[in-house]
Amino acid sequence: MQWHLLSDEALHEDLLSCYSDHRRGMVEILQYLGEVDRRGIYAVMGYKSLFAYCLKELKMSENEAGPRVAVTRLAKEYPWVLEALGGGDVHLTGLFRLSG
Repeated sequence: MQWHLLSDEALHEDLLSCYSDHRRGMVEILQYLGEVDRRGIYAVMGYKSLFAYCLKELKMSENEAGPRVAVTRLAKEYPWVLEALGGGDVHLTGLFRLSG
């Protein structure tokens, strides 16, 4: 992409769209993690926990894995969480803090 050729408005609109896609992608990742957790796939693969699976198999950092695992499990109890996250009404860090 030749960023310098975009108008300010086009750059801003593209960024908004990209970030919206990012939120939807995060929701999808959390949904996948929820199913991996539900099925216990991480244990079948030899991991002690979903957190360990995220670190080793998905190559997440501890700072990435912790909130994602916590919010994945929060969403089991409160399904609206993922919809709110995807819509930008709440962010991952806020949900992580609520989960504790």
